[in-house]
Amino acid sequence: MRALLLWCLPLLAFAAKTHITVKTVKEELDIQNVEHPSDGVIVRIIDPQEAERKTNEAAHADSLDDLASHGHDAEHADEHADEHADEHADEHAAEHSDGHGEHAEHADGHGEHADAHGEAADAHGDGHGDAHGDHGHDEHAEQGHGDAHGEHGHEGHAHVHHAPDEKTLTASYMLIGGVTLVMAMFYLVQHPDTDIRYYSWNILTLSACIFIAVLASDVVNQCAKRFIFSGIAVGAWGTVALDLCLAVMWFLASQLVTAALSGAFGEEAKEPQDADTEQERVELEELWNQRETAMKCWGGLVAHCAGFAIVATLASLQDSEPFAASPGMSLLVVPGALVLVTLLYRAAAFTRKKISEMDDGVVSRGEALWDEISEEAENESLCLGLSFAAIRSISFFAIGAMPDTHFHIYSDVAGADWHRGWMVLCAVSLCSMMLGVATLKLKEKMFGGHGGHGHGHDEHAIEAQELHDEDDIRLRALLILSETFIMSFSWGMLSCAIAMLNAFKPQLEHHLIGHLVVALVVSALSCLMLVSLDKVADMLKAHGDSESTVHIINHIILAHGLLIGISWEVCFALGMHAISHAMDGPNVDIFLAVFLCLVVVPAYRLFMLPELKARAAKCL
Repeated sequence: MRALLLWCLPLLAFAAKTHITVKTVKEELDIQNVEHPSDGVIVRIIDPQEAERKTNEAAHADSLDDLASHGHDAEHADEHADEHADEHADEHAAEHSDGHGEHAEHADGHGEHADAHGEAADAHGDGHGDAHGDHGHDEHAEQGHGDAHGEHGHEGHAHVHHAPDEKTLTASYMLIGGVTLVMAMFYLVQHPDTDIRYYSWNILTLSACIFIAVLASDVVNQCAKRFIFSGIAVGAWGTVALDLCLAVMWFLASQLVTAALSGAFGEEAKEPQDADTEQERVELEELWNQRETAMKCWGGLVAHCAGFAIVATLASLQDSEPFAASPGMSLLVVPGALVLVTLLYRAAAFTRKKISEMDDGVVSRGEALWDEISEEAENESLCLGLSFAAIRSISFFAIGAMPDTHFHIYSDVAGADWHRGWMVLCAVSLCSMMLGVATLKLKEKMFGGHGGHGHGHDEHAIEAQELHDEDDIRLRALLILSETFIMSFSWGMLSCAIAMLNAFKPQLEHHLIGHLVVALVVSALSCLMLVSLDKVADMLKAHGDSESTVHIINHIILAHGLLIGISWEVCFALGMHAISHAMDGPNVDIFLAVFLCLVVVPAYRLFMLPELKARAAKCL
């Protein structure tokens, strides 16, 4: 039979111009379904075992349909279908491989071969033939049969849940984390304990201030680089010069903003004690309260902008030779910056004093407020930069590579180095907090009270004595030292959290989802710390050390607020960079920053600061 067939094939192909596909599987062959279309003859050759197997498959499919129709679990039907699909796919793949190898000379006729296979799949429904014809030989074993069984009514197979992609997973994390964070802060600001409510508003206000300052400084810096400092070459020491110019610009802006808002350059309003009537006194008190709130708002924002400008300048110095050679050399930037910036601040204080005494030789309330807010802003901006540079050098020592301003390390770091790094940074952060508290206690012992410019302080009595104390270089040095230690805790814990993430979850390194996890964990731990600090404060207040305790706890709360603020700032920076890269338009990042500022600044000025001031009055 086979010899006769092989002898007839050339004649048929030559006479009728027929494309003939022959599939040989076993030695015993049988010819079925011989058709006579108008353009030739199609011959399908199958063996008896294959015909029997196809019959069994059709019967098996019918039994599965019966199971589904009688309400059986779709999952049970899926198991049968999957087992049968795997067995059928393996056999078809082997059969097709044999047939295709034997008749490679007829490769130009694969189209009709697909049709032929479609007819053979009638026992399985139209889906099998369509899948095999559409997807060809290589995909028949995997996809064609699965599609056919999908059409046979196996609804369970159609409802299989696929693994979510990265975008869906990130959005899911954002939804859960965002709701959790918002509700946690809601519980804290509505806590029955007055102190916890005050600490919560303190953290919210500082975090919002940092967020706005980063956005505003980024917009202004980019515009200044393009239109004012465009002549400075970028690279090496050119970047240092550019960042230094921006830092000086922000320093001058902070001095001018506080001077303008305090009324030191113009005719000042009367003070409440000089009022003629009670109504006038109330109006003057409200006027001065609004003026002080405005100074704390805009002066604080510009001060943080100046602080982040100092951060960028010191980072550029540490990235330049010879400071980038080793951790020790990079650490030398810290004392050098301390000396230079302190001299600049002393010159600014001398200038403010001379301006205040120019008119009548007496320092008025507005001029005293200008000096107070200015020095507070100077201290915060300098300490922000010094603490960042110090922790950056320590990270260089602990991990073995210099991180960028977001504590990203792009060089290859071994897992052991990450583990050593987070442990060293955690220890350094805790030691920094203890040193900061010890420095505060030393300052109180040397100068009495809590000296200087406390946060949330509204009293302006004995102004001459306060100005005299602020002129003392020792007091200013202790203020800067204590705040630098406390802010080092914030930068150190952020760097520690990122190193820990890279040590235990290296696949999340440089990913936004990793930084979101860090920010959420940091925020949760800081909120828990609020409750612990409140318990400690209540215990210490019971022993009569109320003022000193509140002052120290305020600094610790500010450290946690800074930690929350900078952790979320890193997330927003990465998110804005991703959006601007995806949109690929000019100045997209600037437009995003302006939009966010328009959303956050009114809430910060109109609601957060007044609420914080009211809470501080009740708490203190």
